[in-house]
Amino acid sequence: MAVRIGHGPALSHCAWPESVTSMQGRDVSPGRTRAFVEVAIHEGAVNTFIRAESTVSLRHAEAKAFGRYLAYRSCRGHDFEHGVWRNGSGVCQHCRMWSPDVLEPLERCVECSAPTYYSSYGKRFWCEKHESSRPRHQWEIDMDAESEVDYDSAEFAQALSDVLTAVAKAGDK
Repeated sequence: MAVRIGHGPALSHCAWPESVTSMQGRDVSPGRTRAFVEVAIHEGAVNTFIRAESTVSLRHAEAKAFGRYLAYRSCRGHDFEHGVWRNGSGVCQHCRMWSPDVLEPLERCVECSAPTYYSSYGKRFWCEKHESSRPRHQWEIDMDAESEVDYDSAEFAQALSDVLTAVAKAGDK
């Protein structure tokens, strides 16, 4: 079955299942152009992401991605290991499929020692239950202050009007 892939006009040339979400495009850098296909797959126990690139064509990139998908599907039984991931993601030792949340996170909550990757500050982690005791980053404090702005107030409407008037006047010069 041909599935529309990405936001472009091209149709898929491979028999992707209906459960995929995908996009396609081209990475252009000096002296090199690569076509790419990215596919997120959510099929029962299979939850993964594939990115394939090709300097030949978009169709070639899709064929590479589909080949990896078929390898995942035909795996005799996924056996995940952490590899470089500490957040609970794992890589199958047989087919090399990456999948999130298949293993217990390696980090521990500083409050209760539960495995977690829920929230961090520096190299310390907090579980969902204890996240409220985590120190806050300055950007979080700044965002909270911004969220206290009453965008429906007359004061805000007047300030916005003043800015737009000044911009319009500057554009007339």
